[in-house]
Amino acid sequence: MKISMKQFFKKDRDYLLFVNKYWRQIVVALVLLIPLYLVVSYINSPAKADGNNEPYSIFILAGQSLAAGVASYREELPEGTGITFQNDPADTATKFWWAGSNGQGLNDQLIKAFFPFYDGPGQMGWDYSGGSNNAPGSTRLLDNLNGPQTTAINAQTGGLFGSEFGIARNLYAMGRRKVIILKVSYGFQSLGQSNSPLIPFDWNVNSTSNDPDRPKSYAQLKDQFNKLTTYLKSQGEKYTVDGIFWMQGETDTLQDSYAAAYQQNLADLVSNAKEDLQLHPSGHFVIGKTNMNFCIDNSWPRFNNYCDYPSAKSIDPIEFVDTLLTFSINPSMSRRLDEVRTAQQAVADSDQNTRQKVDIVETGDLPRGYDWTHLTAPGQIELGRRFVNMYRLPTRYTDSRVNDYDQDGTDNAQEDTGRGTSCPLIVKEQTIDANNNGNLGDDDADCDGYPNYLDAVNGPGSGL
Repeated sequence: MKISMKQFFKKDRDYLLFVNKYWRQIVVALVLLIPLYLVVSYINSPAKADGNNEPYSIFILAGQSLAAGVASYREELPEGTGITFQNDPADTATKFWWAGSNGQGLNDQLIKAFFPFYDGPGQMGWDYSGGSNNAPGSTRLLDNLNGPQTTAINAQTGGLFGSEFGIARNLYAMGRRKVIILKVSYGFQSLGQSNSPLIPFDWNVNSTSNDPDRPKSYAQLKDQFNKLTTYLKSQGEKYTVDGIFWMQGETDTLQDSYAAAYQQNLADLVSNAKEDLQLHPSGHFVIGKTNMNFCIDNSWPRFNNYCDYPSAKSIDPIEFVDTLLTFSINPSMSRRLDEVRTAQQAVADSDQNTRQKVDIVETGDLPRGYDWTHLTAPGQIELGRRFVNMYRLPTRYTDSRVNDYDQDGTDNAQEDTGRGTSCPLIVKEQTIDANNNGNLGDDDADCDGYPNYLDAVNGPGSGL
């Protein structure tokens, strides 16, 4: 039977009599209960969530110059703080590891000979965070996107950035912390296998290099991923790879053979990257859809940094249909562009029956810079937003559950216990031991498809 306060105190004056009689007991109770309430509230508050047992969330950005951020400058953004402004809390809250080609940039004489119009090693994505591929992980892993903007050794280049800013800022706005963005980008590099001196570092997964100082792009991406995760493990950290973002394809519109092979080359890249880069079971591979129409529509009259893509007849061997004194658009340009875009869409459409889906985002409406090819800073910010909003990201918690996502009594960091005997981890036809390997995304003790750190029950389903 419930008794209301009005029933307990028959008259209003009874309140005063009760307080007057028991005021000492009331004071003692408040002295004891208020601190207890504050402690319980603190334990269950986001402020308590120190995240010591929270895994790092890695997102990978790769591609050619539109991934690198050519023509995108921080100063283009309005002054102030926020996702679309010059500064945002995510810029320093997000960790950043990046690399490009062999790191020599314009000190590489072959590159300098073919790209004399670029004024710094970072502009096409040819540098390393930390200044050297052999720098220690503590130096390579920056605490600031692109590092200090005025320090050439640590900065990607003076103010340039790609979609990593939009990625980081939107993840931060979602409440996500402990985020690392790994970026490997090489300007002008094709997905098609190339013998052209303009493309020494093509992205094809089957390409190899006999020179360890001039690795091919995909080999470099794998190497940088291994360096990053090895460093994290050396620090006792756990991680998951929650997304791979791909922005590349422009150079493949310059060669008939590249464009014709793009669908197969991209499918090979996707399937290899999912395994080699340890993509989370619920992570997606997102493609930024190539679009050169603004370049094609503005290639004439020629002035300043005009876009000369449409006059390319072949890149391997190098051949153009005109010179600087005459002008003729190669009709194959639009056809090859359509072929690459169709290939990208086909790869996305054919990979929908898996949890690790391939998604695609349009880029044709995004603002282009001075050369009519590369995205401006607002365009890069928006591209990053599209990448992270394209799919439901692997689950994260930012409240009191930050150290034990599935609330099964075992901290996230202790869930790296490997897989059940009926579902071994097989990569490239080799069985891999997932026990205590640092990656929480590949552990599945009950073989139900849910990683241990997101699985509260022993048996089918996660219980979340």
